[in-house]
Amino acid sequence: FEILKEYRRRGSLIVALSATPSRVNGMGMGDFYDCMVQAPPKGKLIERGVLVPCQVKAPAQDCKQEGLVGDIIKHWKLWAADRQTVVFCKSILHSMHVRDLFVEAGVRCRHLDGMVDDETRDQIVKDTKEGRNQVITTCGMLTHGWDDKTMSCCVLARKVSSFVLFKQMVGRILRAAPDKKSGL
Repeated sequence: FEILKEYRRRGSLIVALSATPSRVNGMGMGDFYDCMVQAPPKGKLIERGVLVPCQVKAPAQDCKQEGLVGDIIKHWKLWAADRQTVVFCKSILHSMHVRDLFVEAGVRCRHLDGMVDDETRDQIVKDTKEGRNQVITTCGMLTHGWDDKTMSCCVLARKVSSFVLFKQMVGRILRAAPDKKSGL
């Protein structure tokens, strides 16, 4: 944000576009921007065909317990086996483990994290968008600024304490596309 402060000091007009105009820590953006133009509510964007509605599924287990609940592969096969999917995991090792579970189940799945080189990352994203890969598991990536309209399933295989981060993660699957009826 230092660069924004410098442009502001120089008198530049700063225009920002975001579906989630607040920080992951919940703080607003008022110290960077003077005003905000409110976008249409999600319902209007669905009516206009910009977004698709979102269905929510969860295993029938006590979610008050510590740790993860449910069997990711079993529930994914039950509810989303025909969907391009992104799985947000709690750690890099967890993401690699979940990738291995998908691969063992015969699903074309790749893992992404910040240590994957740019060329490999770009190829994984391209392969997924073009249907050569069905699932991406990740930790700390693809939560914002990534737009692949083929994605229609988001698995939250981690705790998400920030409402802004939650909206960004789920938002990855809500972009409308031909023949896409919903996000899951």
